[in-house]
Amino acid sequence: MIDISNTGIGIQKKEQTFIFERFYRGENKKYKVSGLGLGLPFSKMIAQALGGDLILLSSSSKGTTFRIILPKSEIIGE
Repeated sequence: MIDISNTGIGIQKKEQTFIFERFYRGENKKYKVSGLGLGLPFSKMIAQALGGDLILLSSSSKGTTFRIILPKSEIIGE
């Protein structure tokens, strides 16, 4: 497991269920910030393709924390 945190403005509670949907950018970012809304969905798909997951742990006005969970890898040849 790896936790990734930032000190941004956070994600509004009503938007948290949509953040892993492709092209979703949030109401406050729709017209102000560049981007396509693909970063979180793509990251989650990569984690799931590797047998893990990406989840939102917490978000407040002081920042947001995500957790990436990946299976333990076996070392081949040992």
